[in-house]
Amino acid sequence: MPRSAPALVPGLAVPQPEKPAPQAPPAAGRAVLSPEKIETQSGGTFTVNLQVENVNDLFSAPVRLKFDPNVVRLNEVTRGGMLAADGKQILFTRNILNDTGEASVTLSRMPGSMGISGSGSLVTFTFQVVGKGITVISAPQLAFQDSRAQTIVTASPQATVTVK
Repeated sequence: MPRSAPALVPGLAVPQPEKPAPQAPPAAGRAVLSPEKIETQSGGTFTVNLQVENVNDLFSAPVRLKFDPNVVRLNEVTRGGMLAADGKQILFTRNILNDTGEASVTLSRMPGSMGISGSGSLVTFTFQVVGKGITVISAPQLAFQDSRAQTIVTASPQATVTVK
């Protein structure tokens, strides 16, 4: 005699095959200003680093920096080692506008080269304290691109400076 399928009993759950746990997406790259909090004295100098963490195929990193020119003055912008970590040349330009409290920096790998992956310093900013108070140094609306001109990191990192 043929066997019939088991009858379903209302209220009992039918076992389902286990689904594999969803894979977490790879950690997206990010950009930060470090340190994020600075306490300093009037007349002093300090540095702030723009760093990237866990980026893949980073090719171009345009930066617009904003700060209060009544509290700090940007003296120097120094290229970090991240984009040239493999020894290749990079394009590096900077324009400091202390009267308006802005600076623009462009870092880019040479045309025809691939991007670079990993974590490291892009730029170091050296400031001179010229006033007292609390100010924010920010890099609004960063949009870093990979070697295919696709945006891979967007951020608006900032650092708070307290001058005593």
